[in-house]
Amino acid sequence: MENKNAIIAAVVAVIVIIAAVGIYYGMNNGNDGGEETPTGDKYYFYLDGMGDLNGWYTGTGDNGTIALRDALDNKGIDYVIEDNGWIKQIGDYIPGDTQSFATFVYAASASASPWEDYFAAGPSVTDAIGNIFYISFTEYTYDYETFVTTYDLTPKTTADSQTILATGPFATA
Repeated sequence: MENKNAIIAAVVAVIVIIAAVGIYYGMNNGNDGGEETPTGDKYYFYLDGMGDLNGWYTGTGDNGTIALRDALDNKGIDYVIEDNGWIKQIGDYIPGDTQSFATFVYAASASASPWEDYFAAGPSVTDAIGNIFYISFTEYTYDYETFVTTYDLTPKTTADSQTILATGPFATA
């Protein structure tokens, strides 16, 4: 009789474990324990100066860094973005002595009348206020007297500025 009770207890224990695993995966949407699916606001990113990667991307997150990671993950693009929002790599593009990532955020409160001058240079995607970004991989110069960095490829200098401002989040304005 004791042997039968031990078998029943073992079967019940296995059922409880299977149920617990099922509940865990159900509550985590099948997440494997890594980062959870981002929640928050929708962000838009235009990549420029990166060949085949150029174009609009959309991601969701509580800040620009989380949303950019989400957008790149959705397209299977490798990247290195620090938690503070500094971009170290997108695809095969890695900053060097004369090239880097330039980040601009759309600073207007509405996108109904888009204009290149509404993009402002930003320090990082985490700290920028706004949800529309233009990120280019470009040549740059730094003036040590004025502490100003000048980028060759910006929303104002890109040949596709009118196309950029008529597509992505601006197309629905």
